[in-house]
Amino acid sequence: MQVFEDSPPRQTDNLGPVRARCTTDVGREACLRTLKDAACRLGADVVWGVADAPRVVGDKNEWSGRAAHTR
Repeated sequence: MQVFEDSPPRQTDNLGPVRARCTTDVGREACLRTLKDAACRLGADVVWGVADAPRVVGDKNEWSGRAAHTR
């Protein structure tokens, strides 16, 4: 699973939005793994539009992006 901040460098088919919310005691990589797992369940091999840092929502960190499958 590849993760991009901007649009992927190759053509993809958009599968939809994905989101992961993790408590602040969960590390960055573990929470991004949750995001990748959500994308994988949609059949994606790419997640794009992922910010460099999570958005803080209450006591949780939220990562979001767009799941896509490369052509």
